[in-house]
Amino acid sequence: MMNLNIPEALFLYIPNFIEVPDSFDIMLQTIDWDSFQIRQHNAPRKIAHYGEEYSYSGITHPKVAIPPLLQAIIDDVNTFTSAGYNSVLCNLYFDHRSSVSWHQDNEKQLGHNPCIASISFGQARNFAIRSKKNQTRYDILLENNSLLIMGRNSQKLYEHAILKQTEPLGPRINLTLRNIKF
Repeated sequence: MMNLNIPEALFLYIPNFIEVPDSFDIMLQTIDWDSFQIRQHNAPRKIAHYGEEYSYSGITHPKVAIPPLLQAIIDDVNTFTSAGYNSVLCNLYFDHRSSVSWHQDNEKQLGHNPCIASISFGQARNFAIRSKKNQTRYDILLENNSLLIMGRNSQKLYEHAILKQTEPLGPRINLTLRNIKF
């Protein structure tokens, strides 16, 4: 377990947090992956959402039952964090060109100071964090089976991204857990 020591916020990284045999292949085949558009362009990744209804960036995901494998992962993270996560946004990054731009997970549905859990499977990817105040950037390599907890002030004071890379990379699945309040 490693505190990233980013000022005024909690970013906690736990390598090898979870190991579910064949989890990457099972999720790749069983999650109902969906393409979507951002500003009338195809997004550079696929997504799926399970759990409570969730809206962000003009996209609304209806309430959908959480499959058993994902629920087991949520239960493990809830046992570790006591955060009460009740939804999961699944992201499928195909290769080094797949990305998510700078953003915060700060929707009203998440409450005043949300705690987001991010679990990575497959290809390790660089996770970029930058201060909204002074643009200071921090980078961490999110490895297979790792957990990143973004807690206290992480969504207020910082933005984060998975940026495109130049060297070829394999696929990655990322689960981001949220506690939808309403």
